[in-house]
Amino acid sequence: MRHGPVDVIVVQFPAGVQHGTLVQALTEVADKGLVRIVDIVFLSRNADGTLVVGELDAVDSELGGLYADLDGDFGGLLSEADLEAAAADLPPGTAAGVLVMEHLWARGLAAGLASAGGEVVSTTRIPAAEVDAAFSDLEPA
Repeated sequence: MRHGPVDVIVVQFPAGVQHGTLVQALTEVADKGLVRIVDIVFLSRNADGTLVVGELDAVDSELGGLYADLDGDFGGLLSEADLEAAAADLPPGTAAGVLVMEHLWARGLAAGLASAGGEVVSTTRIPAAEVDAAFSDLEPA
């Protein structure tokens, strides 16, 4: 089976994670078959600078229950070094989520590119905030 591309997205939550809202957004795109959540890891840095890594299967049952239908827990794509790199700029007293997701919508495209003899050699992601800013400059006032 051909897979779609996988993104690792690190999102900082300076005021803490609003888990209900996050689960709703992730569930919406997963239920539409656009993405498959491969893994979710939460990071937080205590006031003393200590990093806390929270795999969903190791967090409290209430929080783990919120994500039960989403967390793929396929493992193998994130290393300890990846998580340390994701947390490198995490200020004390803040949290971050590391989201690993496969783009299911791109499976057909990946198969078509391979059938045509193509091989993706590079990808670039432009963050949504930058796209919004660029398009707002183009839109009439």
